[in-house]
Amino acid sequence: MNSLLGYWRMRNGIYITIENIVIKIEETMLGITSFLLLATISIQILCRYVLLIPTPWAEEIARYSFIWLSYMGAAVGIARQAHMEMNIMDSIIEKFVKTNTAIVKKYLFIVSIIITCLFLILFSAIYWTFFKRIIFFTQRSPAAGINMLYPMAAVLAGTILMIYHGVNRLFFPLGGKTNLVPENSNNKET
Repeated sequence: MNSLLGYWRMRNGIYITIENIVIKIEETMLGITSFLLLATISIQILCRYVLLIPTPWAEEIARYSFIWLSYMGAAVGIARQAHMEMNIMDSIIEKFVKTNTAIVKKYLFIVSIIITCLFLILFSAIYWTFFKRIIFFTQRSPAAGINMLYPMAAVLAGTILMIYHGVNRLFFPLGGKTNLVPENSNNKET
């Protein structure tokens, strides 16, 4: 029994380490994409208003950088449980459930993650049929000449990472803590 418990702890530690590495990679990509977005917008402002030179490519690169930034940021938001949430269900649970509110909140949290993951799986399946068409047609952006596969891949990559982080939140909530109720909820029975 002791060896099984040791194996479980070791395995959890490995998964949490992998999760942290994936989050660091995503955060690095967010930093690079943010810098690229800021640089291209700055170049566009400089060229348009100071040098009076049109730069249509800068607008396209900024748009595609923002798409990557949005989907990678959403994945990190799920990983960190940093998305905005409505606590109306917590208030209802506290009002109507007199005992074991922490358990009810825990199961509500689990159900919300499962519903989110199911939606993301359905969305990625639908988007994959669209994305396959993009792969076969080598469409390029008009000004920058970028293959449209790259900006469109942001949606699929971000959605897959959101599913990955959602599943990890089910099994390994925020750094391997044992309770699944998010820290920012007003849980009075911990």
